[in-house]
Amino acid sequence: MDISKQLQAYEVEYYVLQDELTDSSLNDNQRMDKLEKANSNLRKQNFDLLEELQVANGKIQNLEAMIEVLLNNEGKLKQTIVTLEREGKARIETLTELHTQPANSGGKTLPSEPGRTNAAN
Repeated sequence: MDISKQLQAYEVEYYVLQDELTDSSLNDNQRMDKLEKANSNLRKQNFDLLEELQVANGKIQNLEAMIEVLLNNEGKLKQTIVTLEREGKARIETLTELHTQPANSGGKTLPSEPGRTNAAN
């Protein structure tokens, strides 16, 4: 066993024995007063901890609501991305078809590059 652990154990034992000696030397009224003070302190600590717990629970609820909103937004954005990708593919397909089809009944085709005309023009 580590010496520091032994020292801590002895320290705790010392304080327990000291409290027992103090309690044995006190009369009943003094013991009652000491216990009431300890009880009052513990109630105050419990009340303070309860307040902290309520604040923490409120923060947790706010964060959970924020997560829900963010997840909904993420889903909407993913759906928008899918829609935009489909639209982009459809436009590319349309442009490809327009480049390969005759532009009018004269058999002319669209220029392959903007600003340039085909030799058939």
